[in-house]
Formats: sequence, C-alpha cells, structure tokens
Amino acid sequence: MNVSETENRELANQGRPAVERRRRPWLFRLMALFASLVISLALLEGALRLFVPVTDVPYYFWDPVIGARMLPGLQGRYVGKGGIDTRYHLNRQGWNYPEDYTIEKKPRQVRVCVIGDSYIEAFQVPIENSLTLIAQHTMSQRGVPAQWYSFGQSGWGLSTYYLLLQHYVSFYHPDAVVIFLIMNDVYDSSPYLRSRSLPLNLVEVDEAGVVHLIEAPRFEPGRLRRLAYSTAICRYFFAQLGLHREDPGVQELYIRGLRVAMERGDLIAGNGLPIEELGAKSWRHTELLLGAIRDRCKEMNTPLLLAYCGNGPKMRSVYEKTDYKPISRDVDPNCLGKRIWCIGEDLFEPAARRLGIEYEDLTEPIAEEVRRTGQRYDFAGDDHYGELAHRVAGERIAERIMKMLGQGNVGAISGER
Repeated sequence: MNVSETENRELANQGRPAVERRRRPWLFRLMALFASLVISLALLEGALRLFVPVTDVPYYFWDPVIGARMLPGLQGRYVGKGGIDTRYHLNRQGWNYPEDYTIEKKPRQVRVCVIGDSYIEAFQVPIENSLTLIAQHTMSQRGVPAQWYSFGQSGWGLSTYYLLLQHYVSFYHPDAVVIFLIMNDVYDSSPYLRSRSLPLNLVEVDEAGVVHLIEAPRFEPGRLRRLAYSTAICRYFFAQLGLHREDPGVQELYIRGLRVAMERGDLIAGNGLPIEELGAKSWRHTELLLGAIRDRCKEMNTPLLLAYCGNGPKMRSVYEKTDYKPISRDVDPNCLGKRIWCIGEDLFEPAARRLGIEYEDLTEPIAEEVRRTGQRYDFAGDDHYGELAHRVAGERIAERIMKMLGQGNVGAISGER
C-alpha cells in the first residue's frame, strides 16, 4: 500500500505535541528556578544594605614606585571582627587622614612622618583616635606645635617603607621619622620569604649597602572583581566574614604561606633552601635594610625612631589574666611561626642597637595600661590595635620624639629647620 508524502508528514507530526509537552515543564522549571534565584539574591542584597553593617572595599591602582596601593580620594565604612565599625577617608595623596598633606610647614611647627602598614593605616579605629593624631595632640598639648603625617597600608613592610621614605616622605621635609614595625614585617620585606606574584616592589640591599630594586608584576585592577565587590553580598560574605579563606592566626598564617611558596618554587630568592636558612638570610637582609633606612634619614638630617607594636600574646595575657609562657627559642629560632611576636626582642631591638637607631618596644606600656583599665588592647578575632593601644602608643612615641628632638636637635623642636 502506497502512502503519499503528505500523509507521511501528518503521521510523523502526530507525536510531536506529546514530546513538546514533556519538554516544556523542564524548561519552565529552569526558568522558574533562575527567576527565584535572582529574586532571592536581590532580596538578600537589599536586606544587607538596609539592616546589616557591611564593609566597603577600597579600589587599588598601580603606583610605579611602590606597586599596588589604594586609590586617593575614597571614603567608606570599615566593618570587621570584634565589633569594628568605623569610617575611613583617603585624602588626595591616598592616606587615611582627615586632611590633604601639604609640603609647606607653618612657622615653628614640628612635622613628624610615621611609616607603617595596617597599624598606621588605622582603619580599625576612628581616625582621630589613631596613634598618629594622638601623638600630634600630645605634642601640641605640651606646647610643641606639631603636625604628624601617616603613610601606611595593609600588607606593606620594610621594603615599602624604604621606597616611601625615598620617594614620598622626604618631600615633606620631616623633622623626625618613625618606622612602625610589626611582627610580620620581615615576611613582607624579604626576597627569601615573599612570593614573586605579590604586586609590591621590593628592595634588596647587598653587603656594601647598595640598594637594588626588584620590580613586581604589574597590578591591573580587575573589572569583574570591582563589579563583584560593588555588591553588599560579596563585601559581606567574602571581604568581611572571609568565608573563602581560613584564618589560622598570625602565628600559623605566614609559615603556611611560606611552605606553599617553597613547594611551588615561587619565592623571589632562595628557592630550594631549608626554612632555617631562609630565615637567617631574611634576618641579615632586614638589618641591612634598616641600615639603608638609617642612612637615608641621615642624608635628610632627620632623626629616626623604630617603634615595635609589642608582643601580642604577652599583652593579651594581661587582659585574660593568664600567665605568659614564652616559647623556647629552639622551637622557632627565626620567629617565622610560633614565636613571630618575639621578633621585636630577638631581631629588631638588637639590630637597632648595633645600627645606632633609637628604638621603642611598646609591649610594657600597653600591657601596663591593660592591667590598669582591665580593657583589651586589640579586638576579639583581630590583632590590630584598639583605641587603648593607639592612645598609649601615640603618647609614648610622642614623648620619645620630643626627647630626641629636644636633646639631639634643639633647632627642630623650636621649629627652626
């Protein structure tokens, strides 16, 4: 029996509606799922913006002198662990400070420049309560008109401090310079401990004291990352809560990162060497770098003070009312892990003494104030200074600077420079 082509097409099409009916529910379900996801995210975004304190994330740009640093002129909110909720203001020069910096000084005014990392950046406290402005207020209250400028950003170390001193700080003609040291500065400065992928320029100092620049890979701000962090969802869950990363504490964080870089052969220098040798080379490099900073300040005819943030576990034990138990030096002789907080007494202070640099360890002054007030010096879950430590550090450093200027540079304390 012959069947025409028309009849064949009609017979074939008879099954299509049933197939399409079976497919359409899946399509509708996918569309409904996507729509519900979009609506849920929109509701979550709105709820976070309206009812939850959410941190802002500063934008960065490429500074050919330093590397990646925060974009000048930004203002925002910083929310972190332990109840941190403050505002920051980056002036036209890119520093967290209420005013723009000027090169000209007022008559009889003493200018002090403080260089450091996130402790000097001071996002964790209101800027007027930062150690820089506390020090300025302390000197002014003692009858010494003062202007203190801060130069700090999270993740910086001694290499960046040298570059800042050479290319930025020197233009403001300071009467004194303070380098604020913290426990991880060796990690952030040593080519034997730092990954080559970090977007910060590094300096290496040879035994003759000659400084060599190691340029970092150029940082290109990611548009996708900026778009993501424009949402409250990403800022809250990733920048604020850090759900994408583990936080084992500073005593484990850096040594873990070092081991990973060693396994990948990603160190700037010293790949293949054991940790003990990397640490020893880093200590020598740190002393050479401190010597280069001292020499630059001498060229500027500017007194230099090194101030160490203090031994965190020792200061914390006073608040917690527990006995501080020092860890044997044999466990971590180069202060790269469990003894990272001991680097002040083990490395910085002896190096400063050999180099003839004024040195201030803030452990005891802060611990004493914690003991007197019963307040903690930092935040729960965050090792940065709280207002108590900023106040004590600012007052102590100001006293030390006044003493240095009064005894060693009378002209500076009277504003004659």
